[in-house]
Amino acid sequence: AFTGYRGDKKRFKEKILQEYRSNASELLSLEQLKEKATTIFAEGVQTYSNLTALVCDRLLELEGHEILQISIIGKEGVNIGGLISKLSNSDWVKAGKRYLQNSEECCPFCQQKTITQDFKKQIEEYFDDTFETQMNTLNGVQSGYTREIDRIIRELKSVYASNNPLLDNSELDRIIRNLEGQKIKNEALLKEKGEKPSIPIGLDSSREIVDAITCLLY
Repeated sequence: AFTGYRGDKKRFKEKILQEYRSNASELLSLEQLKEKATTIFAEGVQTYSNLTALVCDRLLELEGHEILQISIIGKEGVNIGGLISKLSNSDWVKAGKRYLQNSEECCPFCQQKTITQDFKKQIEEYFDDTFETQMNTLNGVQSGYTREIDRIIRELKSVYASNNPLLDNSELDRIIRNLEGQKIKNEALLKEKGEKPSIPIGLDSSREIVDAITCLLY
């Protein structure tokens, strides 16, 4: 710490005063310093690699993505849109839309010939580009969430498997299990949002778990 200062009294004095004014490190007792020195300079000391910084920003961003709070519905300006809006059955119509492609003129539900080309056109117009864009965004959030949380869990398990004696492995195990439990809950909510996009949802935030990870590892 004082390399380059000990051969010059004036510079050494200035360095001491500078450290006194600016060094905010915890002050240890002489006995604590001796204990640390004994550990550092002991024979057979084993070194451990620095832990790679675990980046969780993307996970937190996905958990709070605005698309989850949006009621994703079709275009209400279409003639059939008013009825769908009144009945609040946008999700039901969306689920049945895929059956129209092979039903010809028969309704896939009542089996009567009630499906006209105009009706099909209105359904297509109802689920317009805005709807499709929002659904694509939702799908991206779903896949991105799974990818990110799986990555974090995998990296934490790798740290746990290293059995580093400098870490509290029991606490790390608790964090991993909490994260796995949250993953199950949030993925269920995301699946529900995909099936019923008109219903806003809120995912459980991993902020507290991320803070616990930072406190434990860094």
